[in-house]
Amino acid sequence: MGKILAILNNQNDTNLNTFLKTKIRNLETEKKELVGVFGKTGAGKTSLINAVIEEKGLLPSGSIEACTSVMIKVEANRHNEIYEAVVEFISPEEWEDEMGSLFRTIEKGDQAMDNNDNDDKDDYHEAVDKLSALYDEEWKERSCEQLMEPKCFKAIPEFLHSKQKTLAFKSAKDLSADIVKYTRNGTKDDKYKAVKRWYWPLVKCVTIKVPNNNLLQHVTLVDLPGNGDRNKSRDTMWKGIVGDCSAVWVVTEINRAASERESWEILKSVSSLLGNGGECQHIHFICTKSDDIEDIDDHSKADAQALIITRNKEAKESVIKELNKLTKIKKHFSDECFKVFTVSSREFFTKRHLSPENTEIPRLQGFLQNLNDCHSETLNYVSGACGILSLIHGASLRNEIL
Repeated sequence: MGKILAILNNQNDTNLNTFLKTKIRNLETEKKELVGVFGKTGAGKTSLINAVIEEKGLLPSGSIEACTSVMIKVEANRHNEIYEAVVEFISPEEWEDEMGSLFRTIEKGDQAMDNNDNDDKDDYHEAVDKLSALYDEEWKERSCEQLMEPKCFKAIPEFLHSKQKTLAFKSAKDLSADIVKYTRNGTKDDKYKAVKRWYWPLVKCVTIKVPNNNLLQHVTLVDLPGNGDRNKSRDTMWKGIVGDCSAVWVVTEINRAASERESWEILKSVSSLLGNGGECQHIHFICTKSDDIEDIDDHSKADAQALIITRNKEAKESVIKELNKLTKIKKHFSDECFKVFTVSSREFFTKRHLSPENTEIPRLQGFLQNLNDCHSETLNYVSGACGILSLIHGASLRNEIL
C-alpha cells in the first residue's frame, strides 16, 4: 500500500486518484465497533455504562433535571494511563446561527404564552435553558452580536478557533467532576451549584478515553441523546453514529419497561437508520434498577433474591411480548438480533442481594468481549487493501491510472 501511495502521489490528481489515496490513508485508522446507548432521562444510562466497564465514578450522574445533553463516546486510552476527555465544539458560525433561532423561538413563545397557547412550550423552555446555561441572565439584556464577543468565551478559547479541547486527569473521579459542564444540563441540580458556566450548548461530542480497560480495546460505547438535534452538525454526527452502530442498547427502568412509550419511540425513530443499510446486528433492551423493590431491605437475602428474580422474569416476558408487536422493525432484523437483559448497577457494585451474575451486567460485559474478540485489525486492513487493489486493477484495464 505504501508503494502504491507513492506512485499515486507522483500522478496528476483525478477524482479516482484522490479517492484511492484517501482510502489507503484510512487503512491506518482503526474502525471500532460502536455500541449506541439510548434511553430517556433518569433511565440509568450513565450508571449502566459505568458498571459495564467497571468505572463507578466515570460518567457524571445527577437528578432527573441534570440530563445528558451531548453525545458522549467512551473508548480505551491505548497510549498512556491517563483519563482523557476530548471536547469537540460546534463552530462559532453554527452557534451564532443557532442563537438567532433560539431568540426567535423565545419571542414566539412569549407571544404564545400571552395568548395562553402552550403548543410551543417545550421549544421555548429548551431555548431559555440553552441561553441561560451559557450566559446566565446576561442574554436577556444583550444582542446576538454582543453575546458572540470573545470575552464571552475566554474560558474556552478553543471554541473560537474551532479546535478540540483536551483535558487530562489522574482518576475517573476527577474527570467526572470536570466534564459535567460540557456534557450535562445541570443548572437545576443542587449537586452542581459550584458550576458557574455550562458549555454543553456549544459541544458537539465529548470522547472519554479510559486507560487499562480490555473491554474497550476495539469497542466504543456511545451515550446518545434520544433523537437528532436542531443543530445541523450535531444532527449529522448523530445520524452517522447511529447508522454505524454494530449494536444498540435501549435502556429503560424495569418498573415501566413494557409500558414506557419513550423507549419504544426511540427504537422506532432510529430503526430506519439501523436497518436500511446500517451495520447494526444486535438490538438489546436493557431493563435497569432491577433491585428497585419496595421495602426490599426488610426481607432476608434469600427472599430478596427470589423477589428480584421473579420480577426480572416477568419484565423480560413483557418486553419480548412488546417486541413481537414491532413488525415494521423486525422485518429488518432476525429474531436472534433481539435480546432482553435485566440489570442493577447498584447491585453489581454493592452485591447486597444478588451475586453479580444475576444482575446480567456480566452478560453485557461478555457481549463486549465477544465484539473485541471478533474484531480483527489485520483482517480489516487486508480486506480494505484487497478492495483498493481491485479498484486499481479495474482502472488499469481501462487505462485510467498506473
